[in-house]
Amino acid sequence: MNTRLLDTEHFQETIWNSSKKCLILAPSLAVAYQRVIEQHNLTSEDELELYDLLKKDDLTRAEEQRVKLAARGLIIRLLEGHPKVLVQEWWKHGQTQATVKQAIEEVLNEDLPDSYDRLTCKEKCGKMFERVVGFAANGRRWVT
Repeated sequence: MNTRLLDTEHFQETIWNSSKKCLILAPSLAVAYQRVIEQHNLTSEDELELYDLLKKDDLTRAEEQRVKLAARGLIIRLLEGHPKVLVQEWWKHGQTQATVKQAIEEVLNEDLPDSYDRLTCKEKCGKMFERVVGFAANGRRWVT
């Protein structure tokens, strides 16, 4: 028998078995993910994702709370704040990108705990901006 045919059949079987496992695990992963959101007292998956990007090691409970509020505040600023920063196709133009980056920096500089030194805050702002641009450019989130 042709080895290519055997390889193809093996590959198809592997994909089928993996797909079945994913379908079985998906509901329990969704429940676990929801538990994480609730455990951290967050209101959405977006907040959890931003919180994960913003947090750092060795935060006190009060600092963790401020980081959560910073994530929430950033979402509110980007989606509902005035002046509006997420204008149509904002990620395609340098000037509108700069406006979004400035809004991110303003929120995080104001809301992150004092334990975030200037360098850490700048690093978090950069990572946050990259994530927001990446989502928008790929049509995943925060696109207008």
